[in-house]
Amino acid sequence: MKEYLAIDPGINGGWAYYNEKENRFESGTMENLFQAKWHLDVIVIIENVPPYTGKFIPSSSAFKLGYNFGWCVGLFYKHRTILVTPQSWQKTLGVGVKNDLRTLSMTPAKLNTAWKAKLANKARELFPEQKITLKTSDAFCLLHHALVNRF
Repeated sequence: MKEYLAIDPGINGGWAYYNEKENRFESGTMENLFQAKWHLDVIVIIENVPPYTGKFIPSSSAFKLGYNFGWCVGLFYKHRTILVTPQSWQKTLGVGVKNDLRTLSMTPAKLNTAWKAKLANKARELFPEQKITLKTSDAFCLLHHALVNRF
């Protein structure tokens, strides 16, 4: 039986934990990830952030994303850690790609909001018993990817 900890290191990211033996879930924000204690045998899945976040993402946000990513990798250096790209876990969900939602009148901010809502709805569909917020939805999607692929 395995334990999984999936982490979305984004600025508004979060984490989702699953213990197969106890069939127990937990989740939270990045702030309380750093306060929790984890077993050494937990498998840590971290979203592998891109080196370039796009022209519509402020450099201050990109810096915070990179900082959180590095912090998570360092925090869990003793654990089995698997880095997964957003494209990889989103493909497992079968939700298409963000640009599928684009319309001519849609601003980048509205596109991001619509995409985030779509991912959150998919996470709620996959884990109906869990309280899933916008901060934890990507982490639950990443957790689903880990469970499907049996990391």
